[in-house]
Amino acid sequence: ITHSQAACIFYGDPSTTENQMLNEAKIAAIQDVEFCYIDTPSEPYLLASKRINFFPFKYKRYRHAELSSQSELFEETIEEVDNETEDNLIEFINNVFLINDPQNEEVYEHLYMSSDQIFSITKQHTSLYQDK
Repeated sequence: ITHSQAACIFYGDPSTTENQMLNEAKIAAIQDVEFCYIDTPSEPYLLASKRINFFPFKYKRYRHAELSSQSELFEETIEEVDNETEDNLIEFINNVFLINDPQNEEVYEHLYMSSDQIFSITKQHTSLYQDK
């Protein structure tokens, strides 16, 4: 879910281009707050920016769709795996390789991949598999 889509969910509006722009403007008018989510991107919270920065592993920010291509988003997410913990790797796999279609072509590309393909991709970007 993109930042604009989260703004529509927050206000309970259909996710149209017009509503996205209107709701983004409403949020921008409020100082020192940002959208974030804890575990479920479809449940946006409006929180003080400093609080989000204070708890970066608890609160996750939404991506702005127009900022990056899908490959750049993938590379950016891969860099987050460098923290080298199993929990980070699990979160990475769950966010990048979805089981169900999220119905969000702005962020995700629909591909069929085997477990071996997913393992091969993640193995390239973490040292957790070195001895396996």
